[in-house]
Amino acid sequence: MPSENRENLNPFRFWKTALIPVLLTFTAYLSIMTNGFVWDDEKIIRDNLYIRFLDGQSIHWMFTTFFMGNWTPLTWLSLALDYKIAGLDPRVYHFTNIFFHSLNTGLVFFLSFRILSLVSEKDRLVPGALLTALLFGLHPLHVESAAWAAERKDLLCGLFFLLSVWAYLDYALTIGSRRVKYLACLGFFALALMSKPMAITLPVVFLILDYWPLGRFKSHPILVLKDKIPFFALSLLTAVLAFSAQSDADAMPNLEKMPVDIRLMNVFHSIVFYLMKVAAPVNLAAFYPFPIGLKPFSAGNLIGLVLTLLISLACFLWRKQWPALATAWIFYLVTLAPVSGFFQVGSQMAADRYTYLPTLGLFLLLGGFTASALGQRRALFYQLSALVGTVLWVMTILQAGIWKNSITLWERVAAVTPNVSAMTYTNLAAAYQGAEMWDQALSTYFVAISLGPKETAPHEGKGLVLMKKGMLDQAALEFKTEISLDSKIASAHKNLSMTYQRLGNGEGALAEAKEGVKLEPNIPDSYSVLGGAHFILNQPDQAAEAFQKALNLDPDNDNYLFNLATAYESGNRYYEAAQVLQKAAARRTQDPAIYEKLAEVFEKSGRKDLAEIAMERARFLQGKHL
Repeated sequence: MPSENRENLNPFRFWKTALIPVLLTFTAYLSIMTNGFVWDDEKIIRDNLYIRFLDGQSIHWMFTTFFMGNWTPLTWLSLALDYKIAGLDPRVYHFTNIFFHSLNTGLVFFLSFRILSLVSEKDRLVPGALLTALLFGLHPLHVESAAWAAERKDLLCGLFFLLSVWAYLDYALTIGSRRVKYLACLGFFALALMSKPMAITLPVVFLILDYWPLGRFKSHPILVLKDKIPFFALSLLTAVLAFSAQSDADAMPNLEKMPVDIRLMNVFHSIVFYLMKVAAPVNLAAFYPFPIGLKPFSAGNLIGLVLTLLISLACFLWRKQWPALATAWIFYLVTLAPVSGFFQVGSQMAADRYTYLPTLGLFLLLGGFTASALGQRRALFYQLSALVGTVLWVMTILQAGIWKNSITLWERVAAVTPNVSAMTYTNLAAAYQGAEMWDQALSTYFVAISLGPKETAPHEGKGLVLMKKGMLDQAALEFKTEISLDSKIASAHKNLSMTYQRLGNGEGALAEAKEGVKLEPNIPDSYSVLGGAHFILNQPDQAAEAFQKALNLDPDNDNYLFNLATAYESGNRYYEAAQVLQKAAARRTQDPAIYEKLAEVFEKSGRKDLAEIAMERARFLQGKHL
């Protein structure tokens, strides 16, 4: 077993050097503090009621849910703590991401120094660790993991992955009692798995380290395998949970949509694709779709296969002369395996976020090799590191700017992969829609639908834009098309119901609203739409019952309160209407519309004195807001 070859360093100089990549990383990402929520941030953070509480029910949900196709309880807990601090202010979520990525960068420095101390000369340790940390912290490939608030799971998983490796080195290099260090290693591994299942490869990483540079296979082969049993057991359990989560979310395309030959060849394409992005991080995008009509044995896939085999063969032949090369390559392949494309998740061909951990071995190889190659030319090494760090720092700032908002994000994807994927243009259209750029949204939905294959999302988005523009008949056709493609989408029925309500088609509105409730019986909006359908059919009591159910599910929604009061008023239940409106007024004390409605109800109930008081309050608030 090798001993650690620590350099006698000036502690102040050592820590000052360690802080350089951390501070550069922190400052490079400060620009994302002005970014908003994008993409899945809306579902995972903004609209997720469960992260708004830290009670028993929410914590139970965090540890049992497969929401969005993930089992990531620690990540949910982290997001809930952010909400506890600042609600839905994006700056807090982004700052937390910056903190964790900067912390991981510091850990990479110390971990790299420790691994290099097992195999390298004393004067190469700090330079090698410095360059490795600079590459990890500032490489633009990692922007997606740090700048996307919902991708917190990458950062947390990375944190505990690195801590587990550190604890394992402690365990492997200690003689005597090591139980506490072993349990610490296992504990950090469990936390990594609860952050993101991608950490399931960590036991194999330990075996790689045991082979080289630790050399434990030669001296303790049985122990090496035996002490991995609990780790592999946790990996297997997590793999089952991850598979169940993806299946539950219907995120895994079946073999008909994604045949085995395409999956297998995409593995080789991904391996080389990420290597190219590491070497030349240009044309990065949040989404890399499969090209239309992709064939398994396309030129790109065949090149990926040949290059993967050649590199693997070279590493095997030179494993004794350059074991670091083989170790880095195997680490890359192993840690990339869960997301390489064979067990396809989603519709992306590749994703920058998948490189957060797999690139670590490559960066350590490059950092250590550069430090050794330049040898005593320390000044040249630091000049080169400064140049690399500066270029990557600027590129990271520019790449982080792409995540400014959903429009900049998806315009970038469309520019990098034009006219390839309907999903790209659907998301871009939705971004325009969110910014109330109705004409741009409508024309972009047309592009999405024209690209095919037939999907429901662009029809729903197009229908909503047409509703906003008052083109109700055309909107209804879009929602009907969506339902013909998938009749189990509750939102399609609810949107069609609201369209019918505006068209005056009460019976059609009621039928579609009931279908929406049937499909989503625990969603408050389902009952709100149902209440609206009953209301236009002049069924105020049924409308009030539906609005009350919506309010029971979401007690803080003032719109449900107002609608309930209106239903009571329509049914001549003025006392109940006044009670509801007074509750609304207590929460929205500066809203004149509430008091105007309250005055109207009091007037109809014969309480003209109270009606005048409410009207005076409404006039005062109207004058105050002028």
